[in-house]
Parts: sequence; C-alpha cells; structure tokens
Amino acid sequence: MTTFRGIEVVAVPLRNLIAEAVALGGGDLCAAGHDWESEGGRTCPKYEHANCSQTVFVCKRCGVHDYGYKGGPAHHECFSECKRDFSAEIAEDAAQAAESERITRERNDILAVERADES
Repeated sequence: MTTFRGIEVVAVPLRNLIAEAVALGGGDLCAAGHDWESEGGRTCPKYEHANCSQTVFVCKRCGVHDYGYKGGPAHHECFSECKRDFSAEIAEDAAQAAESERITRERNDILAVERADES
C-alpha cells in the first residue's frame, strides 16, 4: 500500500479503473470484442496427461479471463487449431485402469474369503 497525504491508497492498474468507470457509466468496455493476450496456461482439456497445455487468455481492457470456454480464443486454439490425437493414450489409460480395478476386486475377494474363514 502507498500513503498519499496521510491516506492509504491501494495501487490498482489503470485498466481496472477504466473498466470500472465504464461499467458505472452503464457502458460495456468490450462491446466490440475483447483484446486478448496470453497470461499463462492450464492442463490440456483434451488429455490431462499430455505434455502440452491450453493457453489462458486475459482481456487487456476489462480483465476478464478465458480458460477455454466455448467460443473463446483458448477453446478455438485447442479444438480447431491443435490436431493432436490422444485416442491411443486415452485407450491405454483405460486399459490400465481396468486392470487395476480387476486386481483390486481379486484382492477384495481374497480378503473376504480369509475373513469368512476366520469367523
């Protein structure tokens, strides 16, 4: 925090102040569309174990974030531009999960028999 003439002032980015002023005035700062810029990334929405990520965008004017919502730039990037196909990896994960589930069922059946024998 900064102090100005004895008053504590919170530093707020100018774009946030402009967006708030436009909203208070009844206007829509991004009526003609957002001004997107990349702000980082998140896990790939197509396949969580992929070695890639989906871009997270933020509007430079109003500060709204796009995390891959349909119709936004991140969704377009992943589902229209990215041609990666993860079907083989997804099938392999499903096979491993099924095998793990089978082993767990077998162990539970063995434990149930052992408990019944102890009774």
